[in-house]
Amino acid sequence: MLKLAIAAIAVLSLALPAVAPAEDHGHAVDHITCDDGTALTPPFSSPVCAEHGGVATLTCASGATLTPPLGGKRCPASEAGAPAPEPSTGEDGGDKARGDHGRRGDAPPLKAAFLNRVWRIAGTAAGFQDGVLDFSADRILGLPKRFAGQDDALVDQDAHVLVGSHTRVFDAAHHRLGADASAAALDAADTVLVMAKLLPRAGWQHDADGTAVPTLRAKKIVITS
Repeated sequence: MLKLAIAAIAVLSLALPAVAPAEDHGHAVDHITCDDGTALTPPFSSPVCAEHGGVATLTCASGATLTPPLGGKRCPASEAGAPAPEPSTGEDGGDKARGDHGRRGDAPPLKAAFLNRVWRIAGTAAGFQDGVLDFSADRILGLPKRFAGQDDALVDQDAHVLVGSHTRVFDAAHHRLGADASAAALDAADTVLVMAKLLPRAGWQHDADGTAVPTLRAKKIVITS
């Protein structure tokens, strides 16, 4: 654990945290997610995540996510300080800018940086079957201002959460559950905290009516009630 914390500090020193001069955002760290789901933001204190089970992921300002072992890894250069390019359209009106620009109702296009991040999402569960948790997101915790409106595609929408063999599931007492116990607990859950990435719209699953619904790939789920 100590080695992991030291590695995280080493990466942060390479990554120019937010305490660096404002004009130099080239390799900035946006936040660190600890093993228990706690998100830490700059400035960081050593040892990182020591009270929260260790470092789970390190998310760069560019949207890239680094995972342990962190030694020698460096956040890629970000152009976060530059204005986002306007989407370009062809003769058929199709959106050709990078990212996910399909639309669901009035939701804005999904930015690649938004899709690349692991988010902490609180919401309600409505049953679990065949590796899919029916889910309704109440809010995304710690959503930065630069992603304002990106959560419209997910919050207050029926969604699917994909639970795979590498998804860690914990009960309300933060005890990790085995595969069989996880399935039963998720099926009976009322509220959950999901750490997951939102898939691009092209990868969304469909509900019983054939409508595409927001689909998340879970890294970790904590059953809160």
